[in-house]
Amino acid sequence: MTAVSGIATPALSWSSVFSQQHVWIDVGIFVLLGILHTVANWTSPGLPNTETARGQSATNVNQIAIGGVTAVGILLPLSLAGITALASKAAPSKGVLINTFVADSWFTLSLLLGLCVLWTGAFQAPSRNVQNLRFVRLCAGWQLFSLMLGVVRLLVAAYMLVQHPS
Repeated sequence: MTAVSGIATPALSWSSVFSQQHVWIDVGIFVLLGILHTVANWTSPGLPNTETARGQSATNVNQIAIGGVTAVGILLPLSLAGITALASKAAPSKGVLINTFVADSWFTLSLLLGLCVLWTGAFQAPSRNVQNLRFVRLCAGWQLFSLMLGVVRLLVAAYMLVQHPS
């Protein structure tokens, strides 16, 4: 809360995040890509359910999900450590903080989706070809989209920091 004319007001509002930092564009891109991905992956590819095919499928799905989880595992703490280091010297601009928060929100969504893929794959791989599971296919794509949007927002925050450090 900040005091303006003796009245406590919120330092940040959802409307300022969506309008001033154009986060509605991120959400729109995520929804558009999500719809296209969902339509393209709604029906099962009908991959074989042999033991070899199940093993290869589980390996492929795990590698995709682990790659995204690893990227988030690096970027999320890195972004928070960077903001903490900057804040100890001088307060970064509101835009930098907002964009870093939005990036971290996208990274968190990516992490959750990746963990859902890994968890489902671990339990379903012994009996099914996990690439035939709609939930796994959809979550893997959505994980990639949210990771991509997080990286873009983190780059926007870095750009704003370089342009206007305080």
